[in-house]
Amino acid sequence: MSDDRPDAELQRWYFRLLHLYPKGFRDRFAASMAQTFADLLAERRSRGQGRAALACAMMFETALGIVKERVVAMTEWRRQAVQAALASLFILCAPLFLTLSNPQARLNGGAGGGWDWASGSFLVMGVMLFGAGMAIQFAARKITRARHRLLAGSAIGLVFLIAWVELAVDGVSKALATLT
Repeated sequence: MSDDRPDAELQRWYFRLLHLYPKGFRDRFAASMAQTFADLLAERRSRGQGRAALACAMMFETALGIVKERVVAMTEWRRQAVQAALASLFILCAPLFLTLSNPQARLNGGAGGGWDWASGSFLVMGVMLFGAGMAIQFAARKITRARHRLLAGSAIGLVFLIAWVELAVDGVSKALATLT
């Protein structure tokens, strides 16, 4: 990059680089960062100093910042996934305890009856709970209005409940069959 390159071209490249930040960070800071970059270029130009070295240094520093923010975003997602997984496991402790305390449960070698979840039931419910937990966290993160968050959370809960009732006792299918 040479010093005679127009400032507008340097600003376009810097603005493109800013688009690599995570959206939330970019929405909050990209405009002010682009303005600061433009101001520093203008200051250098007014002093008759080269701008290419400044542009390279700022773009390098910005690239490092992008990597840092992307790592922070991945860490946040991982933290939310761990929270959803732990909540799912915690909730599954109740049916596991009830199944293990039932002497007739198939997991205990019984003939079945009473509270008797099969191992596949735990897997399916774990996936459903984890999915619902991640969906609720996603909605809470993306939806800004409290009323809309409540509606989204209610919709997620309703879908979860309908799927659970259908998988557990074919309740939705039976209800629909009685209506027709």
